[in-house]
Amino acid sequence: LFKLLKINGKMLSTAESITGGAIAHAVTRIPGASEFFYEGIICYNKDSKIKRLGVSEETIKKHSLVSKEVAHDMVKGLCIDDHILGVSTTGVAGPEPHDGNEVGKVCIGIGSDDYIVSFERYFEGTREEIINKTKNAAFFYAIRYLRSDLIKLLDTVGEYEEDE
Repeated sequence: LFKLLKINGKMLSTAESITGGAIAHAVTRIPGASEFFYEGIICYNKDSKIKRLGVSEETIKKHSLVSKEVAHDMVKGLCIDDHILGVSTTGVAGPEPHDGNEVGKVCIGIGSDDYIVSFERYFEGTREEIINKTKNAAFFYAIRYLRSDLIKLLDTVGEYEEDE
């Protein structure tokens, strides 16, 4: 991931809800991470997403906090300039469903100021397993994005883009 960030002239920023900082923690454990890691925001509640990242209340009301649209807007809020690669996570780790969303539903956003995409996935397992699977999926999508083969993946799974 660091190698791809360097090649692309990007620094990683995270907006984490379901993962609660697990992505930022994994990245900052690696020596030299400050060269590639810009910031990590744990936006665990609705007001944080709205006030810190600019997610609109209308988007939340229309799609819920756990949606591809909210994950997209969380990334958009991170992208303060063109050198940022933003990653966002939102979801329900359990043990109970939340706001009409079932346990295991997660949404991951990835992108930069010129192109943002988000994915909806369902993971099974304990709360910790779902969080860990979400973290790993976020890394997977970040690598695919930086390798520029995310378009190929989107053609396969048909995920949300703002311009659709």
